[in-house]
Amino acid sequence: MDSFSASCPEVAFVVLAAGAGSRFGGGKLDAMLGGRPLGRWATDAVEAAGATNRFIVTRDSEPFFSQNLAGWHRIVNADADAGIHSSIRCAAEAADPFARIVLALADMPFIPPDHLRALGSGTGPMFTLYPSGARGIPAAFPQGWYASLATLPAGKGASALSDGSHAAIALDREMLFDFDTMADFDNAGTLHPRLRRKGRALDGGGGFAEQGKIG
Repeated sequence: MDSFSASCPEVAFVVLAAGAGSRFGGGKLDAMLGGRPLGRWATDAVEAAGATNRFIVTRDSEPFFSQNLAGWHRIVNADADAGIHSSIRCAAEAADPFARIVLALADMPFIPPDHLRALGSGTGPMFTLYPSGARGIPAAFPQGWYASLATLPAGKGASALSDGSHAAIALDREMLFDFDTMADFDNAGTLHPRLRRKGRALDGGGGFAEQGKIG
């Protein structure tokens, strides 16, 4: 067992993967990116972070990429079309036995494992700090916040719980890619030359998650 798992055995890591991907035309999380399905990047990052309590929230129709994940617990959000708040509610309910929850999105493939590990190792609520100054997802919360997560207003994500004063860890802009449309994949070469120079070959591109969509 690695040091993170040994020191934080009561942390639940949850990947939210129940979006319809309607702007992409469906099947977004199974679209290939750098030789892997888009959604697999997020689950691989959670595993690389050393998480042992791993959950994934999906719709009734599970994406192909998650069907053979070993060591993951699937949570079905039967109300997925209601919005992200319903997936967060499912996540909070599943995490009830755990002292802390870390929330991540399946369509943000470049979140580093050490960022997730840092969120899981914290104590109070902790967010990702965006270049705009906004606080958003990935984010982590102690058990005392689960009720607030479970009762988020319709259409609101975890960022709605931040008043701007909570702890936050900054990420570089290129790590905050999120993928929504086919055009996001098509624009990879022009939008993300730095990632290409790093040798992270892409089959597509992505859009930067901005304040309007920060979970």
